[in-house]
Amino acid sequence: MERKGEVRLRASGYSMYPYIYPSDICRFVPFKEPPNIGEVYLVASDSGILYSHRLHRISKDNRGTRYLFRGDTNRFFDPSVNPQQVIGVLIDMKRKGTTQLESRKFRQVWSFIAVRWTLLMLPFVVLGRWKKRVSRNSETEKRNTSWHLIYYRKEKSRR
Repeated sequence: MERKGEVRLRASGYSMYPYIYPSDICRFVPFKEPPNIGEVYLVASDSGILYSHRLHRISKDNRGTRYLFRGDTNRFFDPSVNPQQVIGVLIDMKRKGTTQLESRKFRQVWSFIAVRWTLLMLPFVVLGRWKKRVSRNSETEKRNTSWHLIYYRKEKSRR
């Protein structure tokens, strides 16, 4: 991020579905304080795992300023983080060869709804969980199928 001024990462998972699909290429740039509620940020968790979720709240307590994030299809908020853990802000993403800018009106309206009327996200929570389950099952089937093919080829070569 420091060297190039941006970072591009391939999305995985369904926590931001359908706003961000798995395999979308997301581009993040350094953000300037204060962050904007409703925008999607790249965050490093306490354990060092990177995730990109939407900022819902900014609070101050005895530990200083804390940010509260949540994926659009997650039921619960992520553990609060300090400003040093926020790496960048999403400015665009590429889906199937088409670049989608965060500055587009539709995406801004979606962000507003996702933060202010979270109950409207409930159908997407259900849909995201279903898609996750379906993709997990298809991956398991692919692994089982490839294992059977390998086993079949070994048996065939023994004959």
